[in-house]
Amino acid sequence: MADIIAEMTESLRKPITERIKAEFTTLAHQTASAMVSKHFSKYNMHTQGGVIKMTGPGYLEIEGMLDKLFGSEKMKEKMQKFFDENYDRIFAETMEEAIKHGIRKEIFDDARTMAGEKAKEAKQ
Repeated sequence: MADIIAEMTESLRKPITERIKAEFTTLAHQTASAMVSKHFSKYNMHTQGGVIKMTGPGYLEIEGMLDKLFGSEKMKEKMQKFFDENYDRIFAETMEEAIKHGIRKEIFDDARTMAGEKAKEAKQ
């Protein structure tokens, strides 16, 4: 009788152990993901007094680094220089693409109209 109980216990141990490991792994991943998300994002914390908007410390750190980098006079001068040197070229390229798009649209609309007319003629 003891042998049967030992066999049953052993046969149940492996599936239960695997299930516990799988659940633990899933829970660990979910917890880690939530912690990373809170650290690097803005989120709402629900309290008895209402909703409090929170900002994670990682988010604030990155925001500070970007402010320091892009808010510096040196970076402002670089961006202004790039703008001054490239505005005309970018504007011309953008206008050219817009014109091409307009022409393609007209051609496509004309082709679709002609195809529709030919289909009507073919039916008659």
